[in-house]
Amino acid sequence: MAYGKPILTFRRSDQTLQCVEYHYIQDGINGYIVDDMDGLLQRVHDTPHKTWAAMGIAARERVERNLLMEQMVDRAAEVIETE
Repeated sequence: MAYGKPILTFRRSDQTLQCVEYHYIQDGINGYIVDDMDGLLQRVHDTPHKTWAAMGIAARERVERNLLMEQMVDRAAEVIETE
């Protein structure tokens, strides 16, 4: 996402474990979350280049607004200070 690329991944399930970053993906906004390989291939095939570009911009903006190291450290410090 920091490189301005949309994310493609499979939906979290008992068989498909995902890390915490999974929650950064907004389906159809900055990437796609699909159920299976057929769904992935269909999304890739059906998505126009303009949409990929827009999702890439949204991915980079999500990082810039929420996921820079300084922001994450500040949020962690706030949690520690409130306890």
